[in-house]
Amino acid sequence: VSGLLSDRVCMIENAELLQLLNQISADVFDREKSDELVERILKVALKLTESDRGTVFLVKPARLGSHEKVLNSLFATGLNGEKIHMNADRGIAGKVFRTGEPVIINDVSTSSDFFPAIDKQTGYQTENILAAPLKSPKHETLGVIEILNKKSGDYNEKDLQIVQVLSIFAGIALEHKFDVENLVESKEKLKQVNYSWLKKAEFLLHQSLNPNLQAIYEKIEDYAMSDSAVLIQGESGTGKEGMTQLIHIKSQRKNQPFVAVNCAAIPESLFEAELFGVAKGAATGTAERRGKVELAHGGTLFLDEVGELPLKEQAKLLRVLQDHSVTRVGSEEEPTHVDFRLVCATNRDLRDMVNEGQFREDLFYRLNVIHLKIPPLRDRQEDIPSLAVSILNQLSRKSAYFRDKKLSDKAIEYLKTYDWPGNIRELQNKIENAGIVSRDRSLIEPKDFQLTPTQRAPKVDEDSPTAIVLNLHEAKAQAEQRVIEQALRIADGNKTKAAEILGISREGLRKALKKAG
Repeated sequence: VSGLLSDRVCMIENAELLQLLNQISADVFDREKSDELVERILKVALKLTESDRGTVFLVKPARLGSHEKVLNSLFATGLNGEKIHMNADRGIAGKVFRTGEPVIINDVSTSSDFFPAIDKQTGYQTENILAAPLKSPKHETLGVIEILNKKSGDYNEKDLQIVQVLSIFAGIALEHKFDVENLVESKEKLKQVNYSWLKKAEFLLHQSLNPNLQAIYEKIEDYAMSDSAVLIQGESGTGKEGMTQLIHIKSQRKNQPFVAVNCAAIPESLFEAELFGVAKGAATGTAERRGKVELAHGGTLFLDEVGELPLKEQAKLLRVLQDHSVTRVGSEEEPTHVDFRLVCATNRDLRDMVNEGQFREDLFYRLNVIHLKIPPLRDRQEDIPSLAVSILNQLSRKSAYFRDKKLSDKAIEYLKTYDWPGNIRELQNKIENAGIVSRDRSLIEPKDFQLTPTQRAPKVDEDSPTAIVLNLHEAKAQAEQRVIEQALRIADGNKTKAAEILGISREGLRKALKKAG
């Protein structure tokens, strides 16, 4: 504080001001009293400068993501609680905010910066103005303090010094308030996000009876702490994102951002801007925007359905991974350093895509350091009972409607007769629907499920001639088509619902339908 005040206090021979500053200093770092303190500072400024009215403006973005600023009144005397809003590129207060320099205007009619619309709004006639910026200890301008109409004549340099000193105390109080509020809010949000992730991933945490999945659980903490790239392969709805969140919250990056990108949901023309960001002025009217890669700095970047990433963007992602830096679209500045843990997921075989020229081989090896394959639900039906109970417990925590609901033994056995093409996501949807259909009954029975029991496809002996003559690509395409058809049947032809069952976006479903003809 003394460093910020420096020569200003020495130049003021005002015993009353020094006494008031002593009182103000006791509260300047009290977040609970910060608004009260700023209002008190405004009243002190009015008293010591013998002024009629005053306003404390705070600056805010005009709208989310906008670079335009507006000045909003935190306190305005004489207006009976009415608020003043004005663009930061207008008025004398706007000029003080933009330049960071105080001003004295003793005849507003001579100033081209004066904005008479505020007088029209308030019904007040301004004659002279003294305004100073509210600066934080980091020298950022948080707003403006504006004093109007000196009762005894014109404002002078002593008046300006008084307001400048008081504005420093107001700036410190506001900065401290914002820092503490943002810190508390960030911690609370992080706590809620971590809690949400743990609950969302809860169905993964039970002891699976599937040996392949259990082998992954046993090593998950080692995978999480390694910081190496992870590639998770599995059908839609098997829990790939839940597994990724589990890796993140068990890693050293757990208190840093977790940024998820669904590559199947982004139009090809927007991939570059979405991942790498946009520089200000890259195109007419374009605002500066950070991409997902920058947002994940320090944390985990999750690329879901990474097989949908266009070849051009694959090359750029590879460059980011090699250089640990990213350049925004249209930027001529030095690349920005980034540090993140990359986890990718896909329901496709990237090796086949590499062979077909659809995926870069060098990028594949970058991503495939730790390879996890999540089995589909039809291959781990022994886990359906515990998964079903876990899902119902989740629903009961989310809504009181499900609190007393239980699955009957017959219902659990009935769930095991179905092949679950939508995997765990479909199981969640069906249990939630059955809980609603069961209405006031506490037990959910087989009749409450809208399922068509399916027959398992016979297993093919790998050494048989039939297995040798099967065309792998054709078999995969047929299997994918069957799953899509079944999802559409379950959703009664509703493509949005079918996409949800399959765990892809509507755009992803459109691509799959086009591919399947």
